[in-house]
Amino acid sequence: MSTSTAVPVINYILSFELFLGGQARLTSLLTPTLHKRAMSKASGTQKYLSFIPISDPILHSKFIGGLMCLAGSMLVMRSTRRVGSLLSGSLSVAGIYSQSKMRIPYWLPCLNTVLAVVIFLGSGELMSLLSSVTLRVIFLLID
Repeated sequence: MSTSTAVPVINYILSFELFLGGQARLTSLLTPTLHKRAMSKASGTQKYLSFIPISDPILHSKFIGGLMCLAGSMLVMRSTRRVGSLLSGSLSVAGIYSQSKMRIPYWLPCLNTVLAVVIFLGSGELMSLLSSVTLRVIFLLID
């Protein structure tokens, strides 16, 4: 895969992950198993991300899901991609923090943080290099 192809692929991978995770927090209609997994973390997420002023864990999780979907849609549009990557990176760092506090695996928020940074860096040579490396790491994780 060439680096010119890798840059948009990174955007779409992260955007897809954000939409998938976000919708799972909003409803159980599309992905009931993923929704159940997200809701099982809701009280811990609310406890450790208490700076979001919502006391109900389910509503708190839905709010985060909405932000995830917003970040995913911003990544798709070129004009809002950098802001979307900042929002995505912020959500990912919050995910790393809360999941580590809950003592559950947090490799996906770590990977999403790297993807958000790669997208934020823009389309220069560093972006191309990091995109290639990130794609190789993703393919290694998948295999």
